[in-house]
Amino acid sequence: MKAILCFALLFASQLCFSQQYTPATIKLLAHDPTWLKLAHFDKSLGSLLQYESVIKSEDFFIAPDGKNNPESELLATINAINAPVTKNNEHTRCRFPARAQWLDSKLGIDSQFDAKKHCPNYSLWKAENKVGSISIVLASGYLGNPASFYGHTFIKFNTNESTSSQELIKSTLSYGAIETKNDNIAVYVTKALIGGYDAAFRKISFYNQEQTYNENENRDLWEYQLGLSQANVDFVTDHAWEILDKEYVYYFFKENCAFRMVELLEVLPEIRVTSSIDAYTIPQAVIQKLGRHTINGKPLIKNTFYYPSRQTRLYSKYEALDLSEKDIFKAMVTHGVEAAHPLYAKAEIETKQKILDTIIDYYSFITDVKEKQTQQRSPNYLKALAMRFDLPAVHDDASFTPRHSPEKGRLPSWVQISSYVDGLHGSLIRIRPAYYDQLDSSTAHVKNSALSMFDTQLVVFDNKVKLKKIDIVNIEAANPGLTGLDGDDSKAWKVKFGAEQYRSGCLDCLLLRLQGDYGYGKTLSSDLYIAAYVGGGIQNDRFNHDYIFARSSFDLIYRPIDYIGVKLNYTKQYNPHTSITNNIIKSEIRWSLFSSFDIRLSYENDSEYKDADTLDVGIGVYF
Repeated sequence: MKAILCFALLFASQLCFSQQYTPATIKLLAHDPTWLKLAHFDKSLGSLLQYESVIKSEDFFIAPDGKNNPESELLATINAINAPVTKNNEHTRCRFPARAQWLDSKLGIDSQFDAKKHCPNYSLWKAENKVGSISIVLASGYLGNPASFYGHTFIKFNTNESTSSQELIKSTLSYGAIETKNDNIAVYVTKALIGGYDAAFRKISFYNQEQTYNENENRDLWEYQLGLSQANVDFVTDHAWEILDKEYVYYFFKENCAFRMVELLEVLPEIRVTSSIDAYTIPQAVIQKLGRHTINGKPLIKNTFYYPSRQTRLYSKYEALDLSEKDIFKAMVTHGVEAAHPLYAKAEIETKQKILDTIIDYYSFITDVKEKQTQQRSPNYLKALAMRFDLPAVHDDASFTPRHSPEKGRLPSWVQISSYVDGLHGSLIRIRPAYYDQLDSSTAHVKNSALSMFDTQLVVFDNKVKLKKIDIVNIEAANPGLTGLDGDDSKAWKVKFGAEQYRSGCLDCLLLRLQGDYGYGKTLSSDLYIAAYVGGGIQNDRFNHDYIFARSSFDLIYRPIDYIGVKLNYTKQYNPHTSITNNIIKSEIRWSLFSSFDIRLSYENDSEYKDADTLDVGIGVYF
């Protein structure tokens, strides 16, 4: 009876506590943008008037209907943060420190709660993450994994320590889909597009992130340190604790890693980057928005740091060698690393340093991840390392400074209007929502490669609109193979799915096609790349052209200067049903006007058809 009475008095005291605020105050707070961000409320699809939290985990909510009712969750939180402590780590102030801090400030609560005493888990999180600043890190795109086509972002918690060892053990918060390892590419893409995966924030050391992206996947990293006050840093860090390991629904195009990273920062009223009207979220575009954002009149991005991949490190050092040094480098890799090598023995100390540094990076680059884990290093690598230790040290990171930084790059979407000639005169309208092609790939993109989705071309003539082409997905992956040595992979491949005219010069010949090519490429110089492929495709048999075709092709990409690019393509295509061989020539010249505009001239010819010449010249705008 006594226990029941105590419980009743406790319940009444909590109820009274929430009732001391007027309904108007509660309603105002429940719809405050910061509260909605803290509980991750969004308007549900079923009703524009109903809120629903995007977090699935039931333990994220205090009220029974808290997932769908901001006001009910607010009232429950107010009562809970003022309840007595019954068990360590389980009090609401332990579980939701950012909520508690915000409500204390809004309601004028002078809390004497001792977090160090009652919240050992949260206190350990704070002790391990003595955060002095916060960074967002961008990993460049990676065409070897659909989840990383557009790059990846994660948050890095920086301490005030600046040593290299401290840098590596700093914590990061990374968002991604859960339990995807057993799914093939087709299953992954389908589930990621329709929300078939759960996702969560995970705490990962920066060392592991650096190993994964820089070393294993050869992806460059850019770190953007944010100019936040210590109070704002603490508030974001506290909210990170609240959402750690909580489950969301993962959507590849919109609610992906970049979206959730910025959403975490948007608990601060001063930061607003995401928009409900955006159809998709691209990591680099988010970084660009942060780069244009200001807070208290100052740029949000305070400092930028660059972490080159092992491929970038190798290629930078290789390109810094002159022709004779490259010959010595290749000879020692091919025939064995020996101090007695005639050309090496005669070289100056500075030359020896450059050659050995490049050799060390080469073997680091080609070493398989499993070999690194088992410490089974190449004898040549070990010899080069020992020889390098006998020479003076050189500290020079200038070669690792990128010419461009992603936050200053062009925007991801592109629209072009062209004058189009193919026997008829008309206009060509091209809309590419994302992302880049072989002529406009830049920083954070894969050079000489292409990644585009829903790239649509419409021809307008005689008051008619015809669909010339739509690439639902188009991927062209090129590996430079710059050194030409074993392990410096120069494989190249293409995959495309969409609808296109089965021949140039025809606008009533639309076919659905799935195409693929495989080959090898070679970077002949910093401005010239070539590649040869064999491949084919399947298509619907609309014009009695059979369901399959085979082809061989050759690409040349030339960039004499930064703002001009040229692409030439020759394709020999064979149709087994008709025994027709098509010789197709395509050329395109791009001239970049600033970062937001370009002019392109394109020409295409198919030798099998007399009316198959097409020419268009147009201006494009990035947005």
